[in-house]
Amino acid sequence: MPSIKGKSPALSARLLLLADKVPPCRRLLDIGTDHAWLPIEVISRGVCQMALAIDIRPGPLKIAQSHIRAAGISDRITARQADGLQGISLEPDDVVVLAGLGGNEMMDILGEVPRRCRQILLQPMKSLPELRCWLVRHGYDIETEDLALEKNQVYVVLGCRYTGKIRELDRLEALVGPVLLNRHPSNGYDRYLKKLLAHLHKQSFGTPELLPDIGRIEVLYAAASAAATEAAKEKE
Repeated sequence: MPSIKGKSPALSARLLLLADKVPPCRRLLDIGTDHAWLPIEVISRGVCQMALAIDIRPGPLKIAQSHIRAAGISDRITARQADGLQGISLEPDDVVVLAGLGGNEMMDILGEVPRRCRQILLQPMKSLPELRCWLVRHGYDIETEDLALEKNQVYVVLGCRYTGKIRELDRLEALVGPVLLNRHPSNGYDRYLKKLLAHLHKQSFGTPELLPDIGRIEVLYAAASAAATEAAKEKE
């Protein structure tokens, strides 16, 4: 899509949510930037002073560089070829974004850096329960969990801060999310739980210990579905 001077094109709901969640900062690090639409959007909004658009693949990175030049902000966004955070010197107030990668890949990237990332935004494509458990075991507090709806997909964006405090999640917290379990968003929570249940039902064959958790999530889904139906009626 062609970019507008100083702006990124119309972003997907997933990238828009990520852009909305980036707090004011001096520097944004977008790992796996692909075509750099996220840092272009965030810099264009004036949320961050500068950004690193990082990708290991030379092809997408070349396209990212052309988008950054077209947006007229090459002085504020640097495109860099790197494997995750390798070779990147983290600064205390950096905000790190990892989006569109698998949860296991995110664990590998975050686990390799000698200094913990103070503030991170994560949008994993899979292995979300495992990622949640890894984060809290490595001193990250999961502060926010938000949902982005795109067609038939539901994406979860985690906002985390490094505190150094270690904890364990119970299985329901890991599956649903420690924040989502207690703060039910009005937008898409029923769809999120429905997809989670479909996934868990497939896993439950040969894993009977999941059945009690499935039952508890079914109760949550029934309540969320009823709330969504009621909200839809109120809009009519």
